[in-house]
Amino acid sequence: MKISSLKSIVLLIVLGSFFMFSCSETARTTNPTPEANEEVREAANAVSDAAEAEKNELKNNMLATRNKISDRIDVLENRMANASEDAKKEFQNEIDELESTRDDLEKRMDEIGKDMKDSWNAFKVDAKNTINDIEEDLEEAIEESKETSKS
Repeated sequence: MKISSLKSIVLLIVLGSFFMFSCSETARTTNPTPEANEEVREAANAVSDAAEAEKNELKNNMLATRNKISDRIDVLENRMANASEDAKKEFQNEIDELESTRDDLEKRMDEIGKDMKDSWNAFKVDAKNTINDIEEDLEEAIEESKETSKS
């Protein structure tokens, strides 16, 4: 799941919680911030857990692929020991290609880790800003309802 999808999910959960909470009679008479904060925290934790599970699955798949490449290189190196000169050249060409592929995969794994960390940090900032905006909106709604009830 992409980080932008995670942002959308958290935003929908937060907005849904806000809508449900703001529509209740209790929201008009009490301060909803602790309950809303807890719901937002739970939603953020669920998204974080899902992102972590997805990251781990991707990492495991990439590691498994890298291991398969390494295993194939080992097999080819063992075959080279008893092969003819022509076969050795073919094996070496395949080994060179596999090593290049493995190196590219390892670089991509490093990049993904960095990209995910950067994206996660940006996501956390966006989520905190969204939470702050919602809390401000809740407080404004409470103040408006208090003013309306005084009238």
